[in-house]
Amino acid sequence: MAKSKAPAVSVEDRVRQALRTLAESEGEMRLSGRGESPPLLDGTPTAIKTVVEKLKNASRPLVVIRAEGRTEYVRLTAEGFAEVFSALSPDQVVTVAKRVGGGLPIDKRVGFYDDVVRRVPEAAVGLLEEQRAAVEAEKADAETRLAAAAKRREVEEATRQALREWERLQDERRRVRVETLRRELEIEGEKVATTGPTVPPTAPTPTEARPPVSRLRAETKEDLTFRRQMARRLVSSWLEAWEMGKDEGRQFVETAIWNTAGFRIVGEVGDEVEFDSELHESPEGMSTGAAAKIVRPGWVMDEEDGGTYLVLPALVGR
Repeated sequence: MAKSKAPAVSVEDRVRQALRTLAESEGEMRLSGRGESPPLLDGTPTAIKTVVEKLKNASRPLVVIRAEGRTEYVRLTAEGFAEVFSALSPDQVVTVAKRVGGGLPIDKRVGFYDDVVRRVPEAAVGLLEEQRAAVEAEKADAETRLAAAAKRREVEEATRQALREWERLQDERRRVRVETLRRELEIEGEKVATTGPTVPPTAPTPTEARPPVSRLRAETKEDLTFRRQMARRLVSSWLEAWEMGKDEGRQFVETAIWNTAGFRIVGEVGDEVEFDSELHESPEGMSTGAAAKIVRPGWVMDEEDGGTYLVLPALVGR
């Protein structure tokens, strides 16, 4: 008489059996490789492949795997314990809960013990000390996080104050530079107005609306050199204020520009122009005559021979 075949064991049953075996063990078990620990699963790697994949479940792992050389050791996760604790005695629940809970992050440990005792009230006595220690660790962690937050706030406030002071120093530096230029001009015999019109931050006054400007006569080569140096320094301060978005500082420098030399502005923000390499610059590599739009004005200075000196090309884009 032929022997009847034993019913096939499903993958789910093998997973549950593996989890229970792991729960009832006294420590880690071996998943693969060689070692003194007992193997969790019997069979060839091909035969147990599906069971191992279920245990390693990427979205909800039932075991933690620790590699040591070519050997992999496994222990239960909280999720794996939840799958089998109903099949365990209260004493076993306490033993396994201690082992699993001790490997959890502080912020999850208290909740884990709460959940175990809710399901198995008899485990409260055995887990009381672990829960007390977990609560104390949680409190200490909270204090650490509060101290870190206070320190972070302190650093942020100190940074804000330093940046405000930095901006004040930059404004002071620009004012000193402009005042130095003004005094140099007075030493050269030029009368310089101390007040003048301010310029809106985003829409400079059209050229024809500018007030008459004083002119420095460049009678010698040295005079011409000085005049150009003065122009470059003024416009350098103006450009620095523009790029930093310091409208008040830029307006202050523009006042000095319009009242001390024969400057002309090159374009107004938003003007549509044809690209001229002698007056414009562009990071886009435009060709002469290409349609462009003024992004930032430039500056030129009239000279005694009727020509002009380009102090700063206007920045254009498409």
